[in-house]
Amino acid sequence: MATNTQRILDLAAAAPASDGEDLLLLLREASELYQEGFEVLRRTMAGRFSGLSTEGPRSSRTGTQ
Repeated sequence: MATNTQRILDLAAAAPASDGEDLLLLLREASELYQEGFEVLRRTMAGRFSGLSTEGPRSSRTGTQ
């Protein structure tokens, strides 16, 4: 079974020989695979950063300027 990346590359290679409805189907499949991969990446990154603080850096202001 090919990975999503390999399948997208295969679809890109087939694109120049495609036209009309075939090209539309090819582009739709490539887009779905890309979005699927992006969602996996998003979930992975969210998991990695879930334990980090959501607060920005704190500045310590002591005294007046």
